[in-house]
Amino acid sequence: MTDMQSVVRREIAPIHFAVYFLAGVATVLLGPALPVLTRHWMISDAQAGLLFTVLFSGAIAGSIVSTYRPRACYWIGCGCCALALASIGYAPWILAYMLFFLDGMGLGMIINAGNQFVTRVANASGKSGTGALAKIHFAWGVGALSCPWVLRAVIQASRVSIFFTLIGIAFAVLSAGLFITNDDKTVEARRPGMRKRMIMPFSTQVNFAAALMLYSGMENAISGWLPSYALRIYGERASMSLGGFATVSSLSTLVLTLLWAAHLLGRALTPVVVEFIRESSLFAGTLVSLFFSLILLV
Repeated sequence: MTDMQSVVRREIAPIHFAVYFLAGVATVLLGPALPVLTRHWMISDAQAGLLFTVLFSGAIAGSIVSTYRPRACYWIGCGCCALALASIGYAPWILAYMLFFLDGMGLGMIINAGNQFVTRVANASGKSGTGALAKIHFAWGVGALSCPWVLRAVIQASRVSIFFTLIGIAFAVLSAGLFITNDDKTVEARRPGMRKRMIMPFSTQVNFAAALMLYSGMENAISGWLPSYALRIYGERASMSLGGFATVSSLSTLVLTLLWAAHLLGRALTPVVVEFIRESSLFAGTLVSLFFSLILLV
């Protein structure tokens, strides 16, 4: 094993997978928790739906900020999520908007800074940045998949505020861990050639931006809309068609489980598929399949 490979193995440590796992939980948390939060704050659908706008507006802001200070924003983002999530369950709904914005800002910092870190380390070792990202995002998918079930178990045993507090404490621990292990000797310092930037054509940048905007909007709209609104209207009918085998609550959990399980499967298959199919072809193919699946769903 070369010295650089040793560096890669050491730097992409379990703590980074733990950060992405927790980020997966926090990113999808609003969807399954929204019915409970709506009753907790006694707010309307319009007010509840605005929480998604606030959350991902914060994520946009966090992504922009982390572009300039990615290494610092990695642990600062965890700190923002820790402060916001630990407080949300005990705050009035007006203050909750600001806390969800802070939470989204932290998530934007974590994902953007983490993606840069993982890609940089993978490229320095001569490995595929796509494969490395897929592996660490697999941890994100596991967090997203487990979130509805863990949330349901905690709510049945206690209050939703307890779940938010526990997630906040976990983020605080990870923030401290990333701060302690933060090293000024970056991969670029070891490989000066890695400082060169790849110039992406403007048309490609626009295509990527549009695709990511639609993907993020679809992912979070579906994960929030299905359990919160669609199942409220059609859930009783679906439960009756199953002979009462599943309640509306369990149907909501099942729908989210299937969604994030498919998401997780895609993450797991990506490192294998990119060995046989060009990344550009895979990108185009997944966009087409996503488009038709949404048409069928609607």
